[in-house]
Amino acid sequence: PIEPPPHYTCPPSFESAPVFVRPNLTIRLVPSDPGLLCTLVRVTFSLGDPDGNVGRNALAPVGRSYNGREWERVAGPYEGTLRYNCTRSSVDSLLLCEVALPPLESDEQEFLLLTYNHTLSKRNTVARFLQQTTFGPTKTEIDSFLGVDDLDLSFAEWLHDQIYDVPRTSHREFWRRRIRQRLDVARPVGRPSHPCERHSRWREMAFTELDVGKIITMKPLIASAHGEGGQVGNVPYILYVDGSLRTVVDSFRFAEYGYYVDLSHGYEICEMPGLILKQPDGSCREVLGGNMPVKLNDDVIDTTPGIVIVDLPSLDGDAMRGDDMNGWVLATELTDQDQCQGIPTSGSAAPVFGRIPSSDDGDSLYLVHDPFLVIMDNTLSSPIGDGGGALVKST
Repeated sequence: PIEPPPHYTCPPSFESAPVFVRPNLTIRLVPSDPGLLCTLVRVTFSLGDPDGNVGRNALAPVGRSYNGREWERVAGPYEGTLRYNCTRSSVDSLLLCEVALPPLESDEQEFLLLTYNHTLSKRNTVARFLQQTTFGPTKTEIDSFLGVDDLDLSFAEWLHDQIYDVPRTSHREFWRRRIRQRLDVARPVGRPSHPCERHSRWREMAFTELDVGKIITMKPLIASAHGEGGQVGNVPYILYVDGSLRTVVDSFRFAEYGYYVDLSHGYEICEMPGLILKQPDGSCREVLGGNMPVKLNDDVIDTTPGIVIVDLPSLDGDAMRGDDMNGWVLATELTDQDQCQGIPTSGSAAPVFGRIPSSDDGDSLYLVHDPFLVIMDNTLSSPIGDGGGALVKST
Protein backbone atom coordinates (compact mmCIF):
# COMPACT_ATOMS: atom_id res chain seq x y z
CA PRO A 1 0.00 0.00 0.00
CA ILE A 2 1.02 3.62 -0.61
CA GLU A 3 2.02 5.35 2.60
CA PRO A 4 0.25 8.66 3.32
CA PRO A 5 2.34 11.80 3.40
CA PRO A 6 4.01 12.50 6.73
CA HIS A 7 2.13 14.92 8.94
CA TYR A 8 3.58 17.50 11.30
CA THR A 9 2.23 19.07 14.46
CA CYS A 10 3.21 22.56 15.58
CA PRO A 11 5.35 23.08 18.70
CA PRO A 12 3.12 23.47 21.77
CA SER A 13 4.44 26.96 22.69
CA PHE A 14 6.87 29.70 21.78
CA GLU A 15 9.42 28.33 24.23
CA SER A 16 9.34 24.90 22.58
CA ALA A 17 11.94 23.81 20.05
CA PRO A 18 10.99 24.35 16.41
CA VAL A 19 9.90 21.38 14.29
CA PHE A 20 12.03 20.66 11.23
CA VAL A 21 10.00 19.86 8.10
CA ARG A 22 11.34 17.84 5.16
CA PRO A 23 11.63 19.77 1.87
CA ASN A 24 10.81 18.62 -1.66
CA LEU A 25 7.95 16.51 -0.42
CA THR A 26 4.17 16.56 -0.07
CA ILE A 27 3.36 16.85 3.64
CA ARG A 28 0.33 17.27 5.87
CA LEU A 29 0.12 19.88 8.61
CA VAL A 30 -2.07 19.88 11.71
CA PRO A 31 -3.65 23.32 12.37
CA SER A 32 -2.53 25.34 15.37
CA ASP A 33 -4.15 25.02 18.77
CA PRO A 34 -6.77 27.61 19.75
CA GLY A 35 -5.22 30.89 20.82
CA LEU A 36 -1.90 30.20 19.10
CA LEU A 37 -0.24 31.13 15.82
CA CYS A 38 1.81 28.52 13.98
CA THR A 39 3.97 29.54 11.04
CA LEU A 40 5.83 27.52 8.44
CA VAL A 41 9.01 29.39 7.53
CA ARG A 42 12.09 28.91 5.45
CA VAL A 43 15.17 29.76 7.48
CA THR A 44 18.50 30.67 5.90
CA PHE A 45 21.14 30.14 8.57
CA SER A 46 24.19 32.38 8.80
CA LEU A 47 27.05 31.47 11.13
CA GLY A 48 29.00 34.68 10.66
CA ASP A 49 32.28 35.35 8.92
CA PRO A 50 35.98 34.77 9.67
CA ASP A 51 36.28 38.29 11.13
CA GLY A 52 34.03 37.34 14.02
CA ASN A 53 30.89 39.14 12.88
CA VAL A 54 27.83 37.32 14.18
CA GLY A 55 25.51 36.06 11.46
CA ARG A 56 21.78 36.68 11.38
CA ASN A 57 19.27 34.03 10.32
CA ALA A 58 16.81 35.14 7.64
CA LEU A 59 13.19 33.97 7.82
CA ALA A 60 10.91 33.81 4.78
CA PRO A 61 7.19 33.07 5.40
CA VAL A 62 5.69 29.98 3.76
CA GLY A 63 2.29 29.49 5.44
CA ARG A 64 0.34 29.98 8.65
CA SER A 65 -2.44 28.62 10.84
CA TYR A 66 -3.88 30.57 13.76
CA ASN A 67 -6.49 29.94 16.44
CA GLY A 68 -7.14 26.43 15.15
CA ARG A 69 -7.97 27.59 11.61
CA GLU A 70 -6.92 25.87 8.40
CA TRP A 71 -3.47 26.47 6.97
CA GLU A 72 -3.29 29.28 4.41
CA ARG A 73 -0.90 31.01 2.05
CA VAL A 74 0.96 34.13 3.13
CA ALA A 75 2.82 36.89 1.33
CA GLY A 76 6.35 35.86 0.54
CA PRO A 77 8.44 33.89 -1.96
CA TYR A 78 5.88 31.06 -2.21
CA GLU A 79 2.58 32.96 -2.24
CA GLY A 80 2.00 32.25 -5.93
CA THR A 81 3.08 28.60 -6.03
CA LEU A 82 1.92 26.80 -2.89
CA ARG A 83 -1.64 25.58 -2.26
CA TYR A 84 -3.01 24.19 1.00
CA ASN A 85 -5.73 21.54 0.66
CA CYS A 86 -7.40 20.88 4.02
CA THR A 87 -9.58 17.79 4.69
CA ARG A 88 -10.64 15.76 7.71
CA SER A 89 -9.38 12.23 8.22
CA SER A 90 -12.02 9.53 7.71
CA VAL A 91 -10.51 7.62 10.64
CA ASP A 92 -10.23 10.10 13.51
CA SER A 93 -11.73 13.30 11.95
CA LEU A 94 -8.38 15.05 12.42
CA LEU A 95 -8.11 18.14 10.20
CA LEU A 96 -5.00 17.93 8.02
CA CYS A 97 -3.78 20.42 5.40
CA GLU A 98 -1.73 18.98 2.53
CA VAL A 99 0.92 21.02 0.73
CA ALA A 100 3.73 20.13 -1.70
CA LEU A 101 6.92 21.78 -0.46
CA PRO A 102 9.58 22.65 -3.04
CA PRO A 103 13.26 21.82 -2.71
CA LEU A 104 15.45 24.22 -0.77
CA GLU A 105 17.79 26.53 -2.59
CA SER A 106 20.94 25.82 -0.56
CA ASP A 107 22.35 23.65 2.22
CA GLU A 108 22.05 26.58 4.63
CA GLN A 109 18.24 26.50 4.47
CA GLU A 110 15.57 24.56 6.36
CA PHE A 111 11.79 24.54 6.65
CA LEU A 112 10.64 25.01 10.26
CA LEU A 113 7.40 25.17 12.21
CA LEU A 114 7.33 27.91 14.88
CA THR A 115 4.61 28.67 17.42
CA TYR A 116 3.74 32.08 18.85
CA ASN A 117 1.40 32.80 21.69
CA HIS A 118 -0.02 36.27 22.34
CA THR A 119 -2.45 37.50 24.97
CA LEU A 120 -4.24 40.80 25.38
CA SER A 121 -5.24 42.57 28.55
CA LYS A 122 -8.92 43.28 29.05
CA ARG A 123 -8.39 46.95 28.23
CA ASN A 124 -6.51 46.14 25.01
CA THR A 125 -9.17 43.61 24.00
CA VAL A 126 -11.86 46.29 24.36
CA ALA A 127 -9.71 48.86 22.55
CA ARG A 128 -9.14 46.49 19.64
CA PHE A 129 -12.87 45.74 19.36
CA LEU A 130 -13.79 49.44 19.34
CA GLN A 131 -10.99 50.23 16.91
CA GLN A 132 -12.51 47.72 14.48
CA THR A 133 -16.11 48.91 14.92
CA THR A 134 -15.80 52.72 15.26
CA PHE A 135 -13.72 55.58 13.89
CA GLY A 136 -11.58 55.26 17.01
CA PRO A 137 -12.39 54.66 20.69
CA THR A 138 -12.20 57.16 23.52
CA LYS A 139 -10.93 56.30 27.00
CA THR A 140 -14.47 56.71 28.33
CA GLU A 141 -15.82 54.15 25.83
CA ILE A 142 -13.07 51.68 26.74
CA ASP A 143 -13.65 52.14 30.48
CA SER A 144 -17.37 51.42 30.07
CA PHE A 145 -16.58 47.76 29.22
CA LEU A 146 -14.03 47.06 31.95
CA GLY A 147 -16.57 46.29 34.68
CA VAL A 148 -18.37 43.50 32.79
CA ASP A 149 -17.65 39.79 33.27
CA ASP A 150 -18.48 38.50 29.78
CA LEU A 151 -16.85 40.63 27.10
CA ASP A 152 -18.21 38.57 24.22
CA LEU A 153 -21.77 39.09 25.45
CA SER A 154 -21.15 42.79 26.03
CA PHE A 155 -19.71 43.18 22.53
CA ALA A 156 -22.78 41.47 21.05
CA GLU A 157 -25.14 43.72 23.04
CA TRP A 158 -23.18 46.79 22.00
CA LEU A 159 -23.41 45.82 18.31
CA HIS A 160 -27.16 45.18 18.61
CA ASP A 161 -27.61 48.58 20.26
CA GLN A 162 -25.58 50.32 17.53
CA ILE A 163 -27.63 48.70 14.76
CA TYR A 164 -31.14 48.97 16.20
CA ASP A 165 -31.23 51.64 18.92
CA VAL A 166 -28.63 54.36 18.26
CA PRO A 167 -29.80 56.99 15.72
CA ARG A 168 -27.95 56.70 12.45
CA THR A 169 -25.34 59.33 11.62
CA SER A 170 -23.55 59.95 8.36
CA HIS A 171 -19.80 60.47 8.14
CA ARG A 172 -20.36 62.00 4.69
CA GLU A 173 -22.93 64.45 6.05
CA PHE A 174 -20.64 65.39 8.94
CA TRP A 175 -17.78 66.04 6.52
CA ARG A 176 -19.87 68.03 4.05
CA ARG A 177 -21.15 70.37 6.73
CA ARG A 178 -17.71 71.11 8.12
CA ILE A 179 -15.46 71.20 5.06
CA ARG A 180 -13.19 74.25 5.10
CA GLN A 181 -11.53 74.42 1.68
CA ARG A 182 -10.84 77.68 -0.09
CA LEU A 183 -12.05 77.72 -3.70
CA ASP A 184 -11.92 80.69 -6.06
CA VAL A 185 -13.66 79.28 -9.16
CA ALA A 186 -16.28 76.57 -9.68
CA ARG A 187 -15.19 72.94 -9.95
CA PRO A 188 -17.22 69.81 -10.76
CA VAL A 189 -17.56 69.08 -7.03
CA GLY A 190 -19.05 72.47 -6.18
CA ARG A 191 -18.85 76.24 -6.44
CA PRO A 192 -17.22 79.00 -4.40
CA SER A 193 -19.36 80.78 -1.83
CA HIS A 194 -21.07 83.94 -3.08
CA PRO A 195 -20.11 87.15 -1.26
CA CYS A 196 -23.73 88.14 -0.61
CA GLU A 197 -25.05 84.82 0.64
CA ARG A 198 -25.44 83.84 4.26
CA HIS A 199 -22.33 82.32 5.86
CA SER A 200 -19.96 83.86 3.30
CA ARG A 201 -16.52 84.45 4.79
CA TRP A 202 -14.50 87.64 4.86
CA ARG A 203 -10.89 88.14 5.81
CA GLU A 204 -8.77 91.09 6.87
CA MET A 205 -5.52 89.87 5.28
CA ALA A 206 -4.79 90.47 1.61
CA PHE A 207 -3.32 87.12 0.51
CA THR A 208 -4.03 83.38 0.89
CA GLU A 209 -2.62 80.12 -0.46
CA LEU A 210 -4.89 80.51 -3.51
CA ASP A 211 -2.54 83.29 -4.63
CA VAL A 212 0.53 81.05 -4.91
CA GLY A 213 1.75 81.16 -8.51
CA LYS A 214 0.06 84.48 -9.24
CA ILE A 215 1.94 87.68 -10.06
CA ILE A 216 2.16 90.73 -7.80
CA THR A 217 2.74 94.08 -9.45
CA MET A 218 2.77 97.49 -7.78
CA LYS A 219 2.87 101.19 -8.38
CA PRO A 220 3.49 104.07 -5.98
CA LEU A 221 0.43 105.77 -4.60
CA ILE A 222 2.16 109.00 -5.68
CA ALA A 223 3.63 108.65 -9.15
CA SER A 224 6.94 110.38 -8.32
CA ALA A 225 7.52 108.58 -5.04
CA HIS A 226 10.15 106.04 -6.04
CA GLY A 227 13.89 105.85 -6.11
CA GLU A 228 16.25 105.72 -9.03
CA GLY A 229 15.80 102.90 -11.51
CA GLY A 230 12.24 102.22 -10.40
CA GLN A 231 13.29 100.90 -6.98
CA VAL A 232 10.67 101.45 -4.31
CA GLY A 233 11.55 103.40 -1.23
CA ASN A 234 9.71 103.58 2.06
CA VAL A 235 6.54 104.99 0.48
CA PRO A 236 2.88 103.96 0.10
CA TYR A 237 1.90 102.12 -3.04
CA ILE A 238 -0.81 99.98 -4.57
CA LEU A 239 -0.54 96.19 -4.91
CA TYR A 240 -2.16 94.23 -7.73
CA VAL A 241 -2.49 90.44 -8.11
CA ASP A 242 -2.73 89.25 -11.71
CA GLY A 243 -3.76 92.79 -12.62
CA SER A 244 -6.55 93.11 -10.02
CA LEU A 245 -6.36 95.55 -7.12
CA ARG A 246 -5.67 93.81 -3.82
CA THR A 247 -4.53 96.37 -1.22
CA VAL A 248 -2.71 99.62 -0.46
CA VAL A 249 0.35 99.42 1.80
CA ASP A 250 2.37 102.06 3.60
CA SER A 251 5.71 100.50 2.64
CA PHE A 252 7.11 97.39 0.99
CA ARG A 253 10.54 95.86 1.54
CA PHE A 254 12.13 92.44 1.48
CA ALA A 255 13.25 91.06 4.83
CA GLU A 256 16.71 90.09 3.57
CA TYR A 257 19.26 92.84 3.00
CA GLY A 258 20.39 93.25 -0.61
CA TYR A 259 17.00 92.57 -2.23
CA TYR A 260 15.01 95.56 -3.42
CA VAL A 261 11.59 95.91 -5.01
CA ASP A 262 11.77 96.85 -8.66
CA LEU A 263 8.63 98.38 -10.14
CA SER A 264 9.62 97.46 -13.68
CA HIS A 265 8.45 93.83 -13.37
CA GLY A 266 6.11 91.58 -11.38
CA TYR A 267 6.90 89.03 -8.68
CA GLU A 268 5.50 85.52 -8.61
CA ILE A 269 4.18 84.43 -5.20
CA CYS A 270 6.25 81.39 -4.18
CA GLU A 271 4.72 80.49 -0.84
CA MET A 272 2.01 81.37 1.63
CA PRO A 273 1.70 82.17 4.48
CA GLY A 274 4.52 84.63 4.80
CA LEU A 275 4.26 86.25 1.34
CA ILE A 276 7.43 84.90 -0.25
CA LEU A 277 8.15 86.25 -3.75
CA LYS A 278 10.38 84.98 -6.56
CA GLN A 279 13.33 87.22 -7.40
CA PRO A 280 14.90 87.85 -10.82
CA ASP A 281 17.73 85.48 -9.83
CA GLY A 282 15.20 82.66 -9.30
CA SER A 283 15.39 82.62 -5.49
CA CYS A 284 12.35 83.19 -3.26
CA ARG A 285 12.53 85.87 -0.57
CA GLU A 286 10.11 86.85 2.17
CA VAL A 287 8.51 90.29 2.29
CA LEU A 288 9.22 92.19 5.51
CA GLY A 289 6.17 91.78 7.75
CA GLY A 290 4.72 88.92 5.68
CA ASN A 291 1.04 89.03 4.80
CA MET A 292 -0.60 92.43 5.07
CA PRO A 293 -4.12 93.73 5.77
CA VAL A 294 -6.57 94.93 3.15
CA LYS A 295 -6.51 98.73 2.95
CA LEU A 296 -8.27 100.96 0.44
CA ASN A 297 -8.94 104.67 0.18
CA ASP A 298 -11.32 106.82 -1.84
CA ASP A 299 -8.69 107.92 -4.38
CA VAL A 300 -7.72 104.35 -5.21
CA ILE A 301 -11.35 103.22 -5.40
CA ASP A 302 -12.31 106.11 -7.69
CA THR A 303 -9.45 105.40 -10.10
CA THR A 304 -9.88 101.58 -10.27
CA PRO A 305 -12.30 100.58 -13.03
CA GLY A 306 -14.50 97.57 -12.36
CA ILE A 307 -13.82 97.37 -8.62
CA VAL A 308 -16.64 95.55 -6.77
CA ILE A 309 -17.50 96.65 -3.23
CA VAL A 310 -20.48 95.53 -1.17
CA ASP A 311 -21.54 97.16 2.09
CA LEU A 312 -21.26 94.82 5.06
CA PRO A 313 -22.91 95.13 8.48
CA SER A 314 -21.04 96.54 11.44
CA LEU A 315 -18.65 94.22 13.22
CA ASP A 316 -20.19 95.25 16.55
CA GLY A 317 -23.56 93.57 15.90
CA ASP A 318 -24.78 90.01 15.38
CA ALA A 319 -24.78 90.17 11.58
CA MET A 320 -20.99 89.68 11.41
CA ARG A 321 -19.28 87.23 13.72
CA GLY A 322 -15.65 86.24 14.05
CA ASP A 323 -14.49 82.75 13.11
CA ASP A 324 -11.53 80.59 14.07
CA MET A 325 -9.56 81.52 10.94
CA ASN A 326 -9.01 85.18 11.91
CA GLY A 327 -11.84 86.30 9.67
CA TRP A 328 -15.51 87.11 9.73
CA VAL A 329 -18.69 85.26 8.77
CA LEU A 330 -21.74 87.03 7.35
CA ALA A 331 -24.68 85.81 9.44
CA THR A 332 -27.36 87.21 7.17
CA GLU A 333 -27.94 87.38 3.42
CA LEU A 334 -27.37 90.66 1.56
CA THR A 335 -30.49 91.07 -0.54
CA ASP A 336 -30.83 94.82 -1.12
CA GLN A 337 -27.60 95.64 -2.94
CA ASP A 338 -27.34 96.01 -6.71
CA GLN A 339 -23.66 95.03 -6.59
CA CYS A 340 -24.63 91.48 -5.60
CA GLN A 341 -26.52 90.88 -8.83
CA GLY A 342 -23.44 91.27 -11.03
CA ILE A 343 -21.18 88.88 -9.12
CA PRO A 344 -21.09 85.48 -10.89
CA THR A 345 -21.95 82.40 -8.85
CA SER A 346 -19.11 80.48 -10.51
CA GLY A 347 -16.50 82.74 -8.93
CA SER A 348 -14.21 85.41 -10.28
CA ALA A 349 -10.50 86.06 -10.49
CA ALA A 350 -11.03 89.65 -9.33
CA PRO A 351 -11.61 90.06 -5.58
CA VAL A 352 -14.83 91.34 -4.05
CA PHE A 353 -14.29 93.84 -1.26
CA GLY A 354 -16.57 94.51 1.68
CA ARG A 355 -16.90 97.91 3.31
CA ILE A 356 -17.53 98.09 7.06
CA PRO A 357 -19.23 101.31 8.21
CA SER A 358 -16.96 103.60 10.20
CA SER A 359 -17.95 104.37 13.77
CA ASP A 360 -16.45 107.85 13.55
CA ASP A 361 -15.31 110.26 10.89
CA GLY A 362 -12.27 108.13 10.05
CA ASP A 363 -11.71 105.91 7.04
CA SER A 364 -13.92 102.87 6.49
CA LEU A 365 -12.56 99.38 7.24
CA TYR A 366 -12.32 97.07 4.25
CA LEU A 367 -12.38 93.28 4.10
CA VAL A 368 -12.06 90.97 1.11
CA HIS A 369 -14.33 88.03 0.34
CA ASP A 370 -12.72 84.70 1.23
CA PRO A 371 -14.38 82.15 -1.10
CA PHE A 372 -14.86 78.66 0.33
CA LEU A 373 -16.14 75.50 -1.31
CA VAL A 374 -19.92 75.06 -1.29
CA ILE A 375 -20.67 71.44 -2.15
CA MET A 376 -23.75 71.17 -4.35
CA ASP A 377 -26.69 69.14 -2.99
CA ASN A 378 -28.71 67.07 -5.43
CA THR A 379 -31.01 64.85 -3.38
CA LEU A 380 -34.65 63.81 -3.51
CA SER A 381 -35.52 66.34 -0.81
CA SER A 382 -33.32 69.11 -2.23
CA PRO A 383 -32.77 68.59 -5.97
CA ILE A 384 -30.79 70.94 -8.17
CA GLY A 385 -33.33 72.55 -10.48
CA ASP A 386 -31.46 71.71 -13.68
CA GLY A 387 -29.92 68.47 -12.41
CA GLY A 388 -26.53 70.14 -12.11
CA GLY A 389 -26.30 71.26 -15.73
CA ALA A 390 -25.36 74.85 -14.93
CA LEU A 391 -22.52 73.68 -12.66
CA VAL A 392 -21.22 71.36 -15.37
CA LYS A 393 -21.22 74.18 -17.92
CA SER A 394 -19.50 76.62 -15.57
CA THR A 395 -16.68 74.16 -14.94
